[in-house]
Amino acid sequence: MNYLRLYQFSLLLIIISPLIFGCSKHTTPIQLQSHDYNLKMLIDDLRSINSIEAVLEVSYEKDDTSLGGDMYIKADKNNMIVRVYYMGFLAGEIVEENGTIKSKVKMSKKRAEFLITSLRKSIFWWNFDFDEIIDFQERYLLKSEGREVVIDKKKMLPISQRITNDDGDAIDINYSEPLPIEPEKESLKPTDWYQSVVQIEYQKFRVNSKITSLKVLRD
Repeated sequence: MNYLRLYQFSLLLIIISPLIFGCSKHTTPIQLQSHDYNLKMLIDDLRSINSIEAVLEVSYEKDDTSLGGDMYIKADKNNMIVRVYYMGFLAGEIVEENGTIKSKVKMSKKRAEFLITSLRKSIFWWNFDFDEIIDFQERYLLKSEGREVVIDKKKMLPISQRITNDDGDAIDINYSEPLPIEPEKESLKPTDWYQSVVQIEYQKFRVNSKITSLKVLRD
């Protein structure tokens, strides 16, 4: 095995890993209907989510380099586990337990804290106090220091998010193609859907993902 390549894969994937909703294994398209659902109802409903667990297929591109692997993420409001696998081998891991971060990838403590914080914010994108809400014709823009989230008014799902730290490092996340979490349900609210395609850009890296397993636990 090329261990240098494996190390590069683990480092780069964890650097750009703030994502959660990739392509679903469901292939039959289901129409997301219009609804009467305001922003406060959306946020209140989303805040009933206790934890999210997912297995994803992830690929990244940088210049002429392209690599793929698998990622396991389990997150609740206080703890998080991120594991990256390459060719079936564990290539990297970051664990957060009640605010304490442990990383098995060589990086500074400050960078690890920024990455795990960004990952948590992109999973629980609704869980922050908005300093400003701008109401556009078709979208909401939710803003706070170091963070912007754009929400589609009709679908009540995130379209994009930007997370920035004090040093100016920024991660851009773009969401598209909504799918139901439980397609067998007859009546679906906006919070029963997730964005099935995500593209993440961090510095010169671009990442695409798709979920092969997704579990959401609510109050």
